Amino acid sequence: MHLTPTLETSLRLTDALFARRNDKGGEPIARHYHRVLAYLAIDPPHDTSSRGLHYHAIEVYMTKTVAVLHDVLEDTPLTAEDLLALGYHRDIVADIVTLTIREGESYTTYLDRLIATGSIRVLRTKLADNADNTCPARMALLADYDAQRFAQRYAGVRERLLKRLAELTGKPACKGGYSQCVRDTNNDGDCLTCSKLGTVSDHPSPGELCGGER
Repeated sequence: MHLTPTLETSLRLTDALFARRNDKGGEPIARHYHRVLAYLAIDPPHDTSSRGLHYHAIEVYMTKTVAVLHDVLEDTPLTAEDLLALGYHRDIVADIVTLTIREGESYTTYLDRLIATGSIRVLRTKLADNADNTCPARMALLADYDAQRFAQRYAGVRERLLKRLAELTGKPACKGGYSQCVRDTNNDGDCLTCSKLGTVSDHPSPGELCGGER
């Protein structure tokens, strides 16, 4: 597989598509996709042969690209055909289509559909998206009505996603609650990385990410 466009190209695309647009809290929307990318936690390679590392690199690229572009079909004029024409692999585009809420679809039905797909890429992306959308620092910027509405909408979502991801990966869901961290786990299922929130350079805490850092 020819890995183009690059992840940097995808980030520039979302920056351009969401330029001068703010979220309900008044923050630039484009920052959300940088934070979602930072929230992603992806399994290390199980096969460390050159072939295994090659396929793992492809999966990492595809997961990160889906995460960066997960809203473009829903919130911009871009279409699936446009993404294919830009050179994105059909599997990446299919995942983005899956992550796009359909017209008239309730959030509950949408979540049921995502979980039913059994796609680890889709679930990891939604977990990272949910982590940023429910960040206390971001919620504090919302009007009371919006904060209450989002709190009701996202209640129990993270737990359902973590449970399904644990079923698919065969590994215990991280107890950090905002991501699926399987880089370091001990026998009781606690994630050693999440037990040291904010102390690991490649795994910042939710507050550090959603406080406005890109």
